[in-house]
Amino acid sequence: MIKLLSVNIGQPKRLVYEGKEVITAIQKYPVQHELRLTPLNLEGDVQANRLRHGGPNKALSMHSAEHYRYFAKVLNQDLNYGDFGENMTVEGMTENEVCLGDIFSWGETLIQVTQPRPPCHKLAKRFASPGLPLWFQETGYTGFYLRVLRAGTVSVAQPFALKERHPAGITLESVNRVLYHDRMNMELISSILAVEELSASCRITLEERQRGIDNDSERRWIGG
Repeated sequence: MIKLLSVNIGQPKRLVYEGKEVITAIQKYPVQHELRLTPLNLEGDVQANRLRHGGPNKALSMHSAEHYRYFAKVLNQDLNYGDFGENMTVEGMTENEVCLGDIFSWGETLIQVTQPRPPCHKLAKRFASPGLPLWFQETGYTGFYLRVLRAGTVSVAQPFALKERHPAGITLESVNRVLYHDRMNMELISSILAVEELSASCRITLEERQRGIDNDSERRWIGG
């Protein structure tokens, strides 16, 4: 059973790590009031780097509460929902269960899964843990992005449910596997590319893999 536990928003702030300053909105906080969800973002939530975050294919980010419990143990610190920079913290929705193109209803809105969320270098700075982004990759506990199919007003109290499972059944776990581990699995890459709902940036990365290009082009969507 899936459950929406927290809705989180944030504004760009100054973060200093090892004497260097970075502007980031990764530090989000839970809110209870109603917000307007548009095709570009959630009201009150602003991305510091709009080239890599936000926009039509990444209007919302989601992370699993199950992963919070895991990382609280390995980081040996208390964590609060929103600490990983996600807009929605959910239970019962992990990467091995959620598929590309799945559609969810949230209040009066409809949202659709577009790609896993690339582990950002700002996670390392946020937690002063240089290996954390790689840890996200290795575990596959990355979270994911969604687009907005139908805009409207939302809140943590609004009903949230799976509306339509994508017929291809390509899990986010499979996408993460080909992105970070089984990088040149052409059969899996072809299956993922066949899903029309895949985000444009992730599609470019995998199409280049098909053409034998496996290089810095991936920074276009893995960085941020």
